[in-house]
Amino acid sequence: MKKTRIIIASVLAAVMSLSGVAENGIATKFVSAAKKPAIAKKISVNVGDTVSIKVKYAGKKTKVKWSVKSNGKKTVVKPGKKISKGKKASIKIKGVAPGKATVKAVINNGKKKITSKCTVTVRSVKNETDVPVAVPTNAPVTQAPVIVTPTNTPEATVGSTNAPTNEPAATPTNEPADEPTNEPVATPTKEPDEDIKDEPIVTDQFEITYDRDENIEQIIEYTTQDYESGKGVIVDPKVGFARNKETGDFDVSGEGQVNFKVVPKEGYEVDTVTVVAKDGSDEKYYSSIKGKPDTEVDNLFRVTKITGDIIIKITLKVADNTPVTEFVGTFVVEGGHATITTYKSQNLSEDGKTENATSAVARTKEGEVDINGDGQINFVVNVEDGYKAKVKVSPSINYKNIKDSKEDGLPVNTYRITRIYGDITITVKVSPVE
Repeated sequence: MKKTRIIIASVLAAVMSLSGVAENGIATKFVSAAKKPAIAKKISVNVGDTVSIKVKYAGKKTKVKWSVKSNGKKTVVKPGKKISKGKKASIKIKGVAPGKATVKAVINNGKKKITSKCTVTVRSVKNETDVPVAVPTNAPVTQAPVIVTPTNTPEATVGSTNAPTNEPAATPTNEPADEPTNEPVATPTKEPDEDIKDEPIVTDQFEITYDRDENIEQIIEYTTQDYESGKGVIVDPKVGFARNKETGDFDVSGEGQVNFKVVPKEGYEVDTVTVVAKDGSDEKYYSSIKGKPDTEVDNLFRVTKITGDIIIKITLKVADNTPVTEFVGTFVVEGGHATITTYKSQNLSEDGKTENATSAVARTKEGEVDINGDGQINFVVNVEDGYKAKVKVSPSINYKNIKDSKEDGLPVNTYRITRIYGDITITVKVSPVE
């Protein structure tokens, strides 16, 4: 008997031990999965309303790259304020028209990149408000919307109905008090727009405001990138909008752009074109500013991939009528611990090599001085051990691309600036390797 008890006790102990391991294993796996940064898989929003999509389990070092795309030709959402770093990483989405869109978050938590997607369903406000409007024919259901409207005597409304309706009427009084009181407020603003699918509401678009220099004679905006056709021309627009480069339709997908030409008064020329966020934040609501190297037209500029309301600041200067003989790139090394070596030709020939250079002239790939917009500057950043360098070129309107070893197969720390059409500043920022 004693042996039997010992055996049973041993078996029970073994079972409990295995059970504990299993439970601990499951718990460990669950906790690990729960801490994986991600965004919600599905979310809904009404037309005209805004919803915030947050990154769950984001940390201090979390970095997020957001992208928003409507599931179809129609634009159904408008991206709003984005927070791309830290624990509060999030994006605001506004419903523009009924339909579905996908929000994609590429999350870097410091160890690896995680891609998380959320399907946003935009619901029509009009369809939801049809329920309380059409219901009055049925007595039991009528009580919900009727009770919401009066603010003084909800009990009197319930009491005035027939006895059989008292029970169902009392139940919905709490539910509709939260929903219908808020929903109908937004309804009247959308109700007049019957063709919202075909004609988006202007206030829901990404607006472009021009901060004009006093010496600008005129600004000409083109609704498409095909500005040579003469179609879709807007002279001195009070406000512009991000548009599809081919169709000219309003675009809030993040792929929209604006094309415009600056006409200076006599004796003046364009000095700078810069873009800032209209809301005063440091957010960059665009990808790049293109000038003649891309548009191939004097004083015609393009701001690409607009993701929010922006202000385009244009400054002019007194025209310099001195004949142009060369376009110069000036090097600025911030932080020391690096020198610049330039080459006249694209093949990096030793014949045209200049060490400790402070400037360089735009040349053809063969090495001849160029002022036709086809010139380039080839250079190497010689960084001391333990340091790294980052190169930035400005203004962006005076060149097309900057290529490096990652993009163009060049040797390490070798760069090529292409299609230069004006003087540029090449800033090399040096910092210690972490």
